[in-house]
Amino acid sequence: MNVKIKKITAKQTYELRHPLLRKGQPINTSHLPLDNDSKSIHLDAYFETQLVVVLSAFNKSCPGYESKNGIQFRAMAVLPPFQGKGIATQLIQKAFLSVRKKITIHHVWLNARIVAKDLYLKNDFKPIGVAFEIDPIGLHQRFIKKYTMNRKTFLTTSLGLLGATTWSKIIIKEKYTSSQLIGKESLKLFSHKTPLNTIAGIAFEKMQKAALKEGIELKIISAYRSYDQQKSIWNRKFLSNKKAGLESEDNIKKIIEYSTLPGTSRHHWGTDVDLIDGSKPQEGDVLISEKFHQNGPYVVLRKWMDQHAAYFGFIRPYTNNSERKGFYYEPWHYSYAPIAIPMLKAYSKLNLKKTLATTNLEGSASLSEKFLKKYYTENILGIAKELKTF
Repeated sequence: MNVKIKKITAKQTYELRHPLLRKGQPINTSHLPLDNDSKSIHLDAYFETQLVVVLSAFNKSCPGYESKNGIQFRAMAVLPPFQGKGIATQLIQKAFLSVRKKITIHHVWLNARIVAKDLYLKNDFKPIGVAFEIDPIGLHQRFIKKYTMNRKTFLTTSLGLLGATTWSKIIIKEKYTSSQLIGKESLKLFSHKTPLNTIAGIAFEKMQKAALKEGIELKIISAYRSYDQQKSIWNRKFLSNKKAGLESEDNIKKIIEYSTLPGTSRHHWGTDVDLIDGSKPQEGDVLISEKFHQNGPYVVLRKWMDQHAAYFGFIRPYTNNSERKGFYYEPWHYSYAPIAIPMLKAYSKLNLKKTLATTNLEGSASLSEKFLKKYYTENILGIAKELKTF
């Protein structure tokens, strides 16, 4: 659900605070003690033209953690028709990021109505203590979520559950060497099972768990790939096509329908992944578009990813857009945008002819400057527009 989130004043929250949280009470009961504190944040979320959610975040530590910097979330009010739609989760994450700019955070906490506990459990909050009554509102439970606020933890905890309207603003900016960008520098991977950049791996596992709840097993067929691995794929295909009678230029055109030149693959970055539904039988070549459409075994996977992948930061680069040039449509391929976008920006500054080593690369004599210029424009940049926002 596409919503707009913005900062507002405390008084502007009363529009939902009062009827939903203080119904039947005087309007001044909607005011909270830290509403006007300089470190407080108030947010709202609009769906189209309708205000649907408000939330406030205060610089206040949880009882028992007074020596640590904490944020208290208060007065989350969600219009009933929009409950369970994921908007509240987006607002929680936005509130965390907004306050994080002002203070270093050890924990976030809140006193939640028992009826709303599933929202906070889903967002990795832990209940502490026993339920208690707040008169005249009703039964409540205290929840806390602790953070070790080094850079890695901040990025992984905050990016892992960001909605599509938010992750696009949280691009991870680093300096990348040419060796990293072309797959010639070793990359620390999240795990053997999830061979992605660490931050991308954490986001992927969150997405994987969410899909599993719907009966879909996100199985990685391919993720990080080094320069040498890509060169091996390229040479194998080139020699196979050559044996079948293809001349060098036609051979290369055939290969780049789906495969990249070594040194130009998005898989070098540890941000990209090829997926299938592991709960379905694997027969023959699994990475063909027909298996993701019509009556194919991975149709349900594709539809789920179409709806949810961007929420976790994953975007399909090679879309089925007839105006897009370059590599053919790949419904199985997804890229972790918060890292892939700045890496592409850095990659765009490389001199492709000078950077790409062609030693022992089959067909290298046909890789003219004219070909590489076209290849860069159509293949490297022939991706979803969301991945070119730099």
